[in-house]
Amino acid sequence: MYKLMILCIFAACNLCQASEFLAKSFKSNFVQEFKSGASGKIKTSSGILFYQYPGSIRLEVTDPDDSLIYVSNPRKTWYYRPPFIEGEPGELSVSPKGNTLVAKFFDSLSSGLKSNKLYSVKMKNSDLYVLSFSKAKIKEIGIKDAALKFKDSKQLQFENLEYIDLTYKDKKKVRLKFSQMVANPKFDNKTFLFEVPANTNINSN
Repeated sequence: MYKLMILCIFAACNLCQASEFLAKSFKSNFVQEFKSGASGKIKTSSGILFYQYPGSIRLEVTDPDDSLIYVSNPRKTWYYRPPFIEGEPGELSVSPKGNTLVAKFFDSLSSGLKSNKLYSVKMKNSDLYVLSFSKAKIKEIGIKDAALKFKDSKQLQFENLEYIDLTYKDKKKVRLKFSQMVANPKFDNKTFLFEVPANTNINSN
């Protein structure tokens, strides 16, 4: 489920406050890279991410060979895979549980840009910061540590991230690249809801 481990993390910066680093909402294009355990080759996926605090997220992976839509709000979660062949049914999983781990990753950014009870932070370079999660947080989110690379060391805000390197507790690594990020966009009421297409098989968890 690494495709859904779209996560943003934060760095220590005594010059900044939490509200200055992460907007209450954002949208961004992304490219995710990770090494396949089976072939050892680098696999990529790309799409667009929408987020709104607290606990609302929408991921649209647009790869033609592996597309999906993932939507979660504080009350409900949808995971939809469109059909590979036109005319066949799509597959939708629905869970009554909202605020999933993916959304919790982003929600945690409201803790601010300095070490706290969730993680500790170390600066590697002026534009590269590494955070290490606490044991309790690792157990909750499955992430051991992450490195944030900023485009400019003088602009350490979320919208200026170049990429994040994630290390999971099982030692798998993922790089998440951002582009065309927009802070505080206005989302309509349907952004964090999922409208079920016709001809869809629905599985409820």
